Amino acid sequence: MLAPTVAAFVASLLAFHAYRANAKTTRNETLLAKRREIFAEYVKVVQLNMIGHNNAAAYQSAFANLFIHGTDDVIRAVSSFHNSMADKVGNINSLEAAENYARMIMLMREDCFSSTKLGIEDLKKLLPFKH
Repeated sequence: MLAPTVAAFVASLLAFHAYRANAKTTRNETLLAKRREIFAEYVKVVQLNMIGHNNAAAYQSAFANLFIHGTDDVIRAVSSFHNSMADKVGNINSLEAAENYARMIMLMREDCFSSTKLGIEDLKKLLPFKH
């Protein structure tokens, strides 16, 4: 009598742990997908602003979403990039902006991919704008 009860208890414990592990994996995958989406949206809005398609509302929305979904390092890097560009039309230090942009992209990539071999210097060379 005791053996079936113990077996049922052990089976229920194993099922519970399997469920929790699966739920955690699903949450992590969902969060990662959301981060990728939010990072891509922010970079897209920045790129559009750089070519003259300024949309302050879209930028503010993308910027704000980063503070909800981004890691601490990404938030700091985005803020540094934002501060190097904000309200400085015609007075932007392009080397500082390029450094901040490359660092921001590198941290976003590290956050979204298990491995990336691109460093800051590589990214600065590959930037979609001249500095």
